Amino acid sequence: MGNFLISYRQESIWDRRGAAAFVLAPLAPVLAYSVVSGENFLGSMMFGAVLAYAHVLLLGLPLAAWVNLRRKISLLNCAFGAAFIAVIPWAVFLGKGVIFGQTPVGATPLVPIILSCGFFGSMGFIAGVSWWFIACYKTGPVTV
Repeated sequence: MGNFLISYRQESIWDRRGAAAFVLAPLAPVLAYSVVSGENFLGSMMFGAVLAYAHVLLLGLPLAAWVNLRRKISLLNCAFGAAFIAVIPWAVFLGKGVIFGQTPVGATPLVPIILSCGFFGSMGFIAGVSWWFIACYKTGPVTV
């Protein structure tokens, strides 16, 4: 089978497994966050699901279509692409506050930006890995 980290999928992702991945993969980081936070499980699940599906539809779906068009879907592409997708809105939102002088909590705005981008990037990383395992793992011939 070769190295599954960089092996590329040959078929299209627009099938039943791909649709299941687009529906189920955003829920993996939301579930992980809701279990760890422990405050309001149902509320954090609902709010997190709305944010996760917005990320998937507005940013993740075009990226997946472009990567699938180039036939380069691998575990690393999915994981780091989803992490990048998850960080974009938060970096823009927090960066705007720094540019206009409205710093987040604390005197140095760099620390909250790095921590929040790291947190949301890790949530996107979890979603990308789960998306790849649902949509692409062991589905037909792969080439290295």
